[in-house]
Amino acid sequence: MAWTGSPTYPADSEPGFLFRVDYDPDRWALTEDNFGAMVLAHRQIPYCILLPWSGRGLPAGLRVEHEFRAIGVANFDVHTITRDGNLEFVAYVGGDRKIVTGFQVAFEEQKEQCIEAAEAVLATLRSTPAMP
Repeated sequence: MAWTGSPTYPADSEPGFLFRVDYDPDRWALTEDNFGAMVLAHRQIPYCILLPWSGRGLPAGLRVEHEFRAIGVANFDVHTITRDGNLEFVAYVGGDRKIVTGFQVAFEEQKEQCIEAAEAVLATLRSTPAMP
């Protein structure tokens, strides 16, 4: 299945393009979060969610480490956020030269498995015209 949406960094993206990622509907469900935003929720990993994200600054006490990585055909700035050495969440900002968008991977349990599953979805990121 495909999830298509507006890039979270529209000023840095070419007009007329959306992001698209592919996901396995047996593993992920496209659903709404508590605020009405579309997210992917993992069906087998409790509380594992992939959601659109744009940087908003971090509260005191959180630390961020940056790493630039290619995942699939897209390049990402990977933000690993920790509190007192404990992994809180991971955010990805990147694109394919037409769009720049961000995603957050949120979890409570099975952190590494959640990140791995989310990165498999992010590896399919590409831009798609808004109007075919």
